[in-house]
Amino acid sequence: MAITVLTANGDGTTTGWTRVPATSTFASKVQDIAGSDDDTTYILSPNAADGNIWLTLTDVPADFDPANINSITVRIQHRRVNDPIMNVDLATITALLIRTDETTAISTTPTAVNTPIQAGYAQENFAPAPTGVHSIADWNAAKLQIVFDHTNAQQKDTTNEMRVTAAEIEIDYTPLAGGLPPPGLVILQAVKHASEY
Repeated sequence: MAITVLTANGDGTTTGWTRVPATSTFASKVQDIAGSDDDTTYILSPNAADGNIWLTLTDVPADFDPANINSITVRIQHRRVNDPIMNVDLATITALLIRTDETTAISTTPTAVNTPIQAGYAQENFAPAPTGVHSIADWNAAKLQIVFDHTNAQQKDTTNEMRVTAAEIEIDYTPLAGGLPPPGLVILQAVKHASEY
């Protein structure tokens, strides 16, 4: 078995999300978990409204075998900020893997997590399963989709939003078997082929 960790390195489609500070790319605001800088840089969900964002991920290793994935763990470092008018609105977050077309799922959709109002950041772990048949090229263009779902409790809150400062995808897989033949074997094969002429 082998482990690879994918992180955000490019932007896809964004619906309602913004970035703080509002410079450079959305992906640049989403570090790996170890490099999380909390409220210094983050992506921000729509306020009291649903929103989706797709982030392009780093490539998988050369020995990655899409047919032999043992587990996927999506880690999201997030914080929910809320200012209610009446009852506190609900808010959930979900994260899954999608092909570059932002339509074809590479992983199942995990159960959305209801998030409490947080003074600081907390890590949420999702465990989607691989789904469908996808090539290494598909995985090398894969995206992380983060979904923010807002639900009114009574009167819409003044503030009900999610900040995401870090995200990473850990994949446990069985590496591709084989590889290049030993150098000596290549030479022997070449000599045998030449002697046939």
